[in-house]
Amino acid sequence: MCELYCQADALYVGPDHDHAKPVAADEILNSGLLGQYRRDSGWHEWAAYPEYASQFWRMSQVMNGGREVTAARKTRPPSG
Repeated sequence: MCELYCQADALYVGPDHDHAKPVAADEILNSGLLGQYRRDSGWHEWAAYPEYASQFWRMSQVMNGGREVTAARKTRPPSG
């Protein structure tokens, strides 16, 4: 959610949270990916452009995934 709310595009969250990998800042700046999530979601300044219609309805997929991860963590035996 931080990526959506930050109008300065001060952070980048990679699309594959299961296989996170480090990326260089200049790589992200040159890729055009910075701000893509806000743009594709039609948030704030992008809401005025029809080609970036709000995709907020897709957030339920993200939230459901988070619930599943949390439930799985609660059912795991403690490590150690």
